[in-house]
Amino acid sequence: MFVSESFLVGSAADGKAVIIEKTPDSLAVYDPRKNSILCTNHFQSNAFWNSKPNKEMREKSSSVYRYNRLNQLLSENGKNSVQKTINILRDFRGMDNADIGLGNEKAVNQFIAHHSIVFEPQKLLVWVSTAPWQLGPYVCYDLKKIFALHGLNKNIEVNEPTLTVPADSFIYTPAFKRFEQFRSLRARIQDDEKINPDSLVADNPTFYNSYILAGDYCFKNKDYAKAAGYYQKALTLEIANHGEREHAEKMLKKLQIK
Repeated sequence: MFVSESFLVGSAADGKAVIIEKTPDSLAVYDPRKNSILCTNHFQSNAFWNSKPNKEMREKSSSVYRYNRLNQLLSENGKNSVQKTINILRDFRGMDNADIGLGNEKAVNQFIAHHSIVFEPQKLLVWVSTAPWQLGPYVCYDLKKIFALHGLNKNIEVNEPTLTVPADSFIYTPAFKRFEQFRSLRARIQDDEKINPDSLVADNPTFYNSYILAGDYCFKNKDYAKAAGYYQKALTLEIANHGEREHAEKMLKKLQIK
């Protein structure tokens, strides 16, 4: 494998978990020696903590912010459980429950994940999320029963319906419907279609990227005054990473020349 990855490895028999950190040419093991282990997108082992790529990841990406939010949620919830873990995976707010816009990569739930998985190792139970993102029902599977099947010879349901965790009620709210409209407008921009940029920001008004997208759209269409306003607003919000902040600042400098 030619990319850097983190792998969580747990043992129910030992009551222990560690993270294996891998670069294209090296391996390290991270063990916090505590009752919890957290991981986002930066390495934590002594071997890689001060490496140049890991320093850059911590400084310029959303990984450290997301780690701190994850730690905050875990600390607030008391003794962990399957439901509490799912609640954390579904959380879309920033530090101290700040509204940082839907889809912000600083949140635990960025509304991009194909699925998430929760294990209860001692019971050999696993919950797998369903669409949309982590907000749909979490379907439970009893691995003891599945392993006992020795394969499937016919099409049968193998989940445990009584253990299903219901969908998050957020998907039935007007805010979620507006987010779906935002995604639709964003897709139309990518397809070079005409949109109303005011509608784009109205559907996700606390998300910095709404304003960057609107700014880029207006700049492309030579509406420079409106583009400048959007970029300025983006810079007042919780921007996820260094690159996007640099982009907004660079575009504002360009507009000062025009």
